Amino acid sequence: MSNMSELVKQLKKYNLTLIVEKDGVNFTSDQRGIAPLLELLKANPSFLKGASAADKVVGKSAALLYAKGKIKELSTLLLSEPALAVLTEHHISVEYEKLVPNIINRAGTDICPMEKRVLETSDPETAYQILKEAVQQMKNQK
Repeated sequence: MSNMSELVKQLKKYNLTLIVEKDGVNFTSDQRGIAPLLELLKANPSFLKGASAADKVVGKSAALLYAKGKIKELSTLLLSEPALAVLTEHHISVEYEKLVPNIINRAGTDICPMEKRVLETSDPETAYQILKEAVQQMKNQK
C-alpha cells in the first residue's frame, strides 16, 4: 500500500474522520458519518477514482459509497463485516484495526440508521441515491 500508514497517522493525530489522498492532494474532514463522502461524490466524483482513503469508521453504507467512487485502497480503524464484503466484492484493498458485525448508532441501541437503509442493496449507485435522500430527510427534520 502506498502511504496508508501515514494517512492513518494523520487521521489520529488531527482527530479527523476521513482523509482521501490522490496524486498528492488531500481531502480531509472531521464530520461524522457519511456526510463528507456524500459531499465529495457530489462536488468532485472523479477525485475518489484510484484514490487512497483513511476513514475512522466504515460500515456498509460508506463501503458502497467508496465502491461508487472506485477508490483503490482503504484503511480504517473500525470496519463492519457487511462493509468488508462490499469492499472485497469491488476489489478495494482494505486494512482495518477492528472488525465488528455491524456499525451501531450513536446511542448504542441499534444498528446505524444509514446501515439499515442499505441492508437490502449491494449496488453502489442504488445505495448512493438511498443515502442522499436519507441525509436530506434528516436535514429537513432539524
